[in-house]
Amino acid sequence: MKAKKPFFSIIIPTLNEERFLPTLLNKLSKQSFNDFEVIIVDSKSTDKTINKAKEFLNKLNLYLFINKAKNVSTQRNFGSQKAKGQYLVFFDADVSLPNNFLTTLYKQIKKQGGYLFTTRLNINNNSQAQLALVELTNFIIEILNTLSKPFAPGFNIIIEKGFFDKLGGFDPSLKLAEDHDLVQRARKAGVLLKILKNPVLYPSFRRPEKIGYLNFITQYVISGLYTLTNGPIKKELFSYPMGGHVYQKNPIKKSRIREIIKKIELPF
Repeated sequence: MKAKKPFFSIIIPTLNEERFLPTLLNKLSKQSFNDFEVIIVDSKSTDKTINKAKEFLNKLNLYLFINKAKNVSTQRNFGSQKAKGQYLVFFDADVSLPNNFLTTLYKQIKKQGGYLFTTRLNINNNSQAQLALVELTNFIIEILNTLSKPFAPGFNIIIEKGFFDKLGGFDPSLKLAEDHDLVQRARKAGVLLKILKNPVLYPSFRRPEKIGYLNFITQYVISGLYTLTNGPIKKELFSYPMGGHVYQKNPIKKSRIREIIKKIELPF
């Protein structure tokens, strides 16, 4: 007798995420919905990420794979190849979620139908700076979706597996905005992004706290504009390395914003 396939396959690429991964896995172990598997694709972490993940083998339907590529698109695609679920849920290791996230997500998908989703972002603390940033992000996503220029953050994409395979997955050759590119290709294939008001996801703020909120917003806007005007980003506009260790060392040097903006050829 064949084992029942899970509804969700949650795919998490990791590299030196011993600090944040356990929090996410703990949240997943407390979900009120349990028809899911968790697939961790690790890029040969040198810290305790693997050991921390193994602590949840008896708490979750969890599969751990090692793939030496240090490319988030490659790791996500690798995870999708191993996935058995009907819908793929792409998380980063540093996100968090309420205990009813998967239950609410399941109900919304069953109610609305569709192939491609993202959810609104929120915070689980009292930080006004973080609240302002998530509201700005939500606003941008809503506006661009209304203008038929949809995109969704890669740490919060839910997509039907067959459709993801048809699209060819994320493009590993891109330097940035591989998530924007995927959603744009979906639109061209006739599938529009659905933005769910519920459930909400709690994103990480370690990057804006590392490089500065203003610099983070500038980089976010630049990568989005570049994708919408010039197409896929195949050259490095600014540094965006993968790995939790990046946020434990000296601050990342701020980009030369004016030089980057000059590279963008706006159509107006």
